[in-house]
Amino acid sequence: MRPLKFENYSKQYNEKKDINPKEDEFPQITNKEADIIHKAIYEGPQDEVLINKFKIKITRRDLNTLTPDSWLNDNVINFYFNLIANRCDEERNKHFTKVHTMSTFFAERLLQSGYEGVKRWTRKINIFSFDLILIPIHVDQSHWCLATINFKEKALKYYNSMGTPNTRLLEVLADYLRLESLDKRKIPLDTSEFVKENVQDIPQQTNGNDCGVFCCMYAEYISRDHNITFSQKNIPYFRKRIISDILQGKLTSSNDESQLSGYTQIITEDAEIVNKYDIILHIIHPTEILEIVNSLEATIKSIKTDSNKDLALLQIENIKNSVKTLIPRRFKRGLINLGGTALNWIFGTMDNDDRQDIQNHLNVIDTNNHNIIEQTNRQVKINDKFNKTFNLLKDAIELDRKRIIEKFNQIHRLEENHSTQNLILEQMIRLDIIKRQVENIQDNIVSAQANIFHPSILTDEEIKTYDIDFHKLHNIKLGVAKFVNNSIIIAIKIPIETLKLKKKLIFPIANSNNKQIDEEPEYIIEIDNKAHSYQKGKSLKELPLSKNCIFRHDCKFIKNSNSEFTETEEDIVILTNMKNVTFNSSCDDRNFVLNGNYFVNFQNCTIQIGRKTFSNKVTKFVSEELGRRTSLGPLCLDMTYHFLLLCHRKLAAKDITA
Repeated sequence: MRPLKFENYSKQYNEKKDINPKEDEFPQITNKEADIIHKAIYEGPQDEVLINKFKIKITRRDLNTLTPDSWLNDNVINFYFNLIANRCDEERNKHFTKVHTMSTFFAERLLQSGYEGVKRWTRKINIFSFDLILIPIHVDQSHWCLATINFKEKALKYYNSMGTPNTRLLEVLADYLRLESLDKRKIPLDTSEFVKENVQDIPQQTNGNDCGVFCCMYAEYISRDHNITFSQKNIPYFRKRIISDILQGKLTSSNDESQLSGYTQIITEDAEIVNKYDIILHIIHPTEILEIVNSLEATIKSIKTDSNKDLALLQIENIKNSVKTLIPRRFKRGLINLGGTALNWIFGTMDNDDRQDIQNHLNVIDTNNHNIIEQTNRQVKINDKFNKTFNLLKDAIELDRKRIIEKFNQIHRLEENHSTQNLILEQMIRLDIIKRQVENIQDNIVSAQANIFHPSILTDEEIKTYDIDFHKLHNIKLGVAKFVNNSIIIAIKIPIETLKLKKKLIFPIANSNNKQIDEEPEYIIEIDNKAHSYQKGKSLKELPLSKNCIFRHDCKFIKNSNSEFTETEEDIVILTNMKNVTFNSSCDDRNFVLNGNYFVNFQNCTIQIGRKTFSNKVTKFVSEELGRRTSLGPLCLDMTYHFLLLCHRKLAAKDITA
């Protein structure tokens, strides 16, 4: 047997090129600009109009939303997007894309009232004459995102600095284009040719305040057809630059090589692993765990300092801002049109569209007022849950840290002792998994601070909103690991509403090519805030013994074993080592041919597997993955859970030494 290689690859594997620009690669904020910005923010009444352009009046109160840790309002977003469109129109000779921008109210109105609610908004504009349409999106009146329509590329894209997709919006925009073409051009448009993409590889915010700046900068970079390569550390600069650009009424001048684009794009390449060792294992050093723990402690302390009152006041202040900035501006816009809506206003009537817009805003504000206490309580509960889980994992990490130091000492004394290698390998795997789970908690705490809840905590309404079907649902889980009697238990949370539907669920837990299930796995599933665990020997009956994948070169599933059907005590069917076995279901009248291993459950219908029939089973639990034990049985774990134990891990050849 070839020897195992134990090494720590954190630095080599995570090494990336620096994408953050040097300070001198940005157009500097001059002393004169800094003085102008300071006076505009702090010297004068809040309602003073500082610039009036694009039929938008920017006041000192508006510019104050660009100060650190503040949320941008509609006025600032709309004005800046108009600056982008104006720059592209004036500097077309510099190869800028022909851009049109929509109002911040466009998407909300389209989603609420359909095409009829916005068809008049483009009566003087042919959107199909532009290359690119930029649409700012105010999600639930609390988070800014960006949607784009690119006619050259035939693409609809959604950019979210928190990463959450919005497939429904992209479908609505596609339908809008089809109807707009029929209404304005009298020409049918086949929107099925448009690619719909929730863009993922873009800079992400690390707090709850900067989404508006990210939205603006996404739009600015895209309008120049430039790769989006800024980072969170550049946001303070961008806030000042946006203030300066608004006060000047134009964007910072750009050459073909933009002054705002001093970035190096990340280059990702697949590297082949040198086949000198059968397996290369990543060993987590205790200092790496301590670094994570130390950073988490600071985050936990900052969450504890927040009070319910502070959170509530923050929400109320945002609502007050929306009242002052949204509704008065609609009144003024109506009065400007002397030949039309102004007459209606003078005689005490109101344009139907204006009335509907104002009513929509009032409805949003009323909803926020009623829900604010509930949202705050949910926030506190989530923070408490993170705190408890973190403390549990911290204790487990400390225990493993002591054990791993002891095993390190043993391995030096008994270097050739194979059993000792197995002991230290077990500890390495456990510590690696804990590290990943702690990092997940850290990400969730950041999301909770921003009042954005983890996508794993789903309601029936959220499932419909995000267009989550049952094939996607099993990928959305809350990954929390804990240890009972030296075994890993994976907690998976799913919405209780999904269990009420008549659906067939069949999820592969292993695959004949590259994955296996462990012998006698244990797992826990959390439903409706109650944990239900399957203990060893109770939930799963006999499963075929598996050889240890860690010491195997090809990681194939066990060979020369018969197919088995195992019905658990909880009405779940486990299928192991299927070989061209037919699967028929009355749930949706579909047939499959199964190869590999499957975890099947279903409700109020009948399935037939080969010659065996299972009828009228009521589903109580849903899960794709089974938690693995921490002995040498974890085998080839799925990268979905970010475990570092793989059959063939891709590392650069230079990272592997003799």
